Amino acid sequence: MFAIATREKMRFSTSKGDLSVEQLWDLPCISDKGPSLKEIAQDLITQIKPFAGVLEDEFAELVAPDTDHNSAIKRKLEIVKYIYRTKTEERKAAVIRAEERNNNQLILEILEIKKLEELKQLSVEELMRKLK
Repeated sequence: MFAIATREKMRFSTSKGDLSVEQLWDLPCISDKGPSLKEIAQDLITQIKPFAGVLEDEFAELVAPDTDHNSAIKRKLEIVKYIYRTKTEERKAAVIRAEERNNNQLILEILEIKKLEELKQLSVEELMRKLK
C-alpha cells in the first residue's frame, strides 16, 4: 500500500495545501484547528460517495463504481485509515505505559515508607548493629 503511494507520489488535499504520505504521520487524528486525518478521510469519502459522513464499510453498496479515479481515492482512504488506526493504538499504548509508570512509582514510594516504619520499630541496639 505504501509502496504504491510513494511510487505514484500520492498527495492528499487539505485546507492548508497538499501533503505527502510522510506528512500524514505528523497530522493529529482529529483537530478543530488545521488539517487532520479525519478531515482528509471525510473528504476522500465524499469524493467516492454521493453524500458525506458515511463510513465506507457500512454502506458498501453506495460506493461509486470502481473507476481508476475511484480506485486511487480508495487507496488513499486506506492509507489514511491505516495511519489513523496506528496513531490511535500508539496513543493508547502510551497512556497504558504512563499509568504503569505512575503505579510503579507509587509502589516504590510506599515501599520506602514501609521500610522507614520498619526501621523506626527497631531498638537503638538493633539500629547500631545495622549501622555497622
